[in-house]
Amino acid sequence: MTTTETDRIELHNELAEAIGPAATRLMQHLPPDWTQLATKTDLAALGTELRGEMAAMEGRIDRRFGTIDGQFGKIVGQFKELRGEMTGLRGEMEGMEGRIASQIAKFALPIVLTLTGLGLTVLGLTITLIIVGPLTGAA
Repeated sequence: MTTTETDRIELHNELAEAIGPAATRLMQHLPPDWTQLATKTDLAALGTELRGEMAAMEGRIDRRFGTIDGQFGKIVGQFKELRGEMTGLRGEMEGMEGRIASQIAKFALPIVLTLTGLGLTVLGLTITLIIVGPLTGAA
């Protein structure tokens, strides 16, 4: 039932006769359109609808987090793979270091002895040239 302005005026007049000037204050607190008021049933239906929407949203969020968790799992796996490869490379490099050190040690003594011999030979020739003098073609 829709309340018309005439109905409101009649209600105000009857209230004014019954309670006096307070009728105006009371009428000011009445809603202008009673059809716009929500009932407990309306609120319960809205609550049910909102809970359904929230449950659906929660499901979507859970699925997205599941996807993200899966992607992080893959990334962690790739990092573990890389760590394994790096450990392998480290082992190979340590092996190469040992072989290089072995080769250096193998050739170091002969090179030092050869250079020492060469140095002594040059020293000997230098001393000989100083003592004997330069060799000239004149006999």
